[in-house]
Amino acid sequence: MSEGPLGIKFLSGGAGLTALSNLTEKQISSVVNNFGALDEISDIILIDTGAGISKHVISFVKASSETIIVVTPEPTSIADAYAIVKTLKRADTLTPVIRIVVNMASNYNEGLDIFEKLDKVSAQFLGIKLEILGVIPFDSSVPRAVKRQEPLVLCYPHSESAKSIENISYKLLNMESKYRQNANGIATFMGRLMNNLRA
Repeated sequence: MSEGPLGIKFLSGGAGLTALSNLTEKQISSVVNNFGALDEISDIILIDTGAGISKHVISFVKASSETIIVVTPEPTSIADAYAIVKTLKRADTLTPVIRIVVNMASNYNEGLDIFEKLDKVSAQFLGIKLEILGVIPFDSSVPRAVKRQEPLVLCYPHSESAKSIENISYKLLNMESKYRQNANGIATFMGRLMNNLRA
């Protein structure tokens, strides 16, 4: 794991996911047990699956105890978000609540409009109600932070985007989640993930 700012640790991934599905039972047990050590040193484990609806993305989402979908105003992003909800519905593996964050919106109203449209079609065609977690507006501090290769919330903490991210973080930390309280940790997640990847 790489050390990040303010006690955050990063475990890079992406490569070798296909190889995980070909492990022996003994190797799978070893991987699951080793990941279980993360429970001892972590308060929250956040997995970023990246964009799209590949088999690996769906496997991660199906194994998770909570689902947050980040969507941008681009039509392809909105279509991908709906496709993930639809795929989870078909697989009958929906988490109790699917939360939506609209990123790079021109303003809050645009973000809310995108969420409402996505929520409406999900309710109408899938019978699923979504929950809005927040809207992150695009502002000039975002590309500046990227150029500096520093986290936005640290180098531009008073920007509109940083304030929105902070609000989303507080909402997540203060949300009552029975599913979260009943989650059995990263080892259980890894076991479910391995089963999904081999399916």
